[in-house]
Amino acid sequence: MATSRRYPVARVVEVHDADTVKLDVDCGFSVHAYVWVRLRGVHAPELREPDGVAARNDTVLWLAEYAPTSLVALETFQTAGSGVLTEIHERRTFIRYVGVVTAPNGAELNRYLIDKGFVDRGE
Repeated sequence: MATSRRYPVARVVEVHDADTVKLDVDCGFSVHAYVWVRLRGVHAPELREPDGVAARNDTVLWLAEYAPTSLVALETFQTAGSGVLTEIHERRTFIRYVGVVTAPNGAELNRYLIDKGFVDRGE
């Protein structure tokens, strides 16, 4: 009987701000997709806003500690308005995918940032 195992499926290529990262997603069979992913449930200040650079640094430091090789697991959700099968989502995003980024040890970047207070409070 085959068993599943968890393994990294994406590599972080760039951190734009605290809640948006560019990933090289390994789709299998030597196929890669380079996509921007907005972290699901996370709302951090933009770089030009107060604390924006500090928030971005929180993401960079988390990656250095929990995913030093930049390899992560990724779970994505299709956003409303993307033109294909959609998930019901509370808000539209200009980026096609929202997702959850998890380190190889199971630590979740989204949860870390939400616990730091970077959450959409509906304002």
